[in-house]
Amino acid sequence: MSKRIVGVSPWSPRDGVDYDLMKAAGIEWVRQNSEFPFGRSEEDITPSYTRWFARYKEAKAAGMKQACVSPIPAGFRYNPETGKRQTYRAIPDWAGSFDSDRFYEVTYRAAKKLAEDTRDYIDLWQVSNEMDILEFHGEMTLEQAARYLVAQAEGLRAGNPAAKLGINPANATSPEARVLYDACYRDHPDLMDYVGADGYYGSWAPGKVQDWVEVIDYLHDLTGKPVLINEWGYPSTGGAPDPDGPAKPCDGGHFRNAWRKGQSEEEQAAYVAAGVRLLLTYPNCMGFLFYSWGDDEICWHCGKPNCPSECSWSLTDGKNHPKPAYYAMQENVRKYNH
Repeated sequence: MSKRIVGVSPWSPRDGVDYDLMKAAGIEWVRQNSEFPFGRSEEDITPSYTRWFARYKEAKAAGMKQACVSPIPAGFRYNPETGKRQTYRAIPDWAGSFDSDRFYEVTYRAAKKLAEDTRDYIDLWQVSNEMDILEFHGEMTLEQAARYLVAQAEGLRAGNPAAKLGINPANATSPEARVLYDACYRDHPDLMDYVGADGYYGSWAPGKVQDWVEVIDYLHDLTGKPVLINEWGYPSTGGAPDPDGPAKPCDGGHFRNAWRKGQSEEEQAAYVAAGVRLLLTYPNCMGFLFYSWGDDEICWHCGKPNCPSECSWSLTDGKNHPKPAYYAMQENVRKYNH
């Protein structure tokens, strides 16, 4: 068995990432974030764009390989200024409306610059994020989301031809995801290097970790590309499931689904162990990027502290103290990734 990608999203904890602890668990990749480079014009480069480069340099110096999420154009999330969940746009208005050619031309040039500037650091690109769902396309239509993914991927390819590219819908087998897969793989068969997907079976979605078998087979058959699991995981809080509760634990404190008994540190560790074994041995899977490294204090959906929706998905507690899931990851990566 050849060695596969074992990575994690590292942008928590707040005290800085312990790369030595990461590597001790067999984690060799980190999934970084990025910003849209242009501010008031294409000549105005924003400080938020350049701040990420210190993190890229730090990870490289620590010996980590890096995957990166290219800029997200729009979405739906909690706004602390209004106290409500609402749509937002992340790209300046001067770039044009979502239905204008100018918007996609600017998208291409921004992506090209990003890939050129990060050529020494980024080995793999996740082209935007989960653009099949409202949270990451906002007021864009699915067709506009697909056009954005293609324009951005073409820019990334032009800026760094050596980097690997792929997309990651949130619901791989949904009709919405199929629109994006068809645009990026059927209509542009040479644009992407891998096919990706995210999934949280037994928490956000019904099912169990073994459901990845069906998804991997489906995506490989659909595109002919190797499959990367860009996000997967299981929360350590939430307790027993509430099948009739709200869609988001933000509003009730529990998930509707569970893979076994519910959400706890013990169940999270068992889920991680089963998932690592599967994803490091199943055919046509090139590996995974686990979500995530350190627990968050505040939920980005609702703004509440310690909310199960977004605050307890990690291998550590947010201060680089391992949870049981960390040791489950370490044991199974050592056993299966060689």
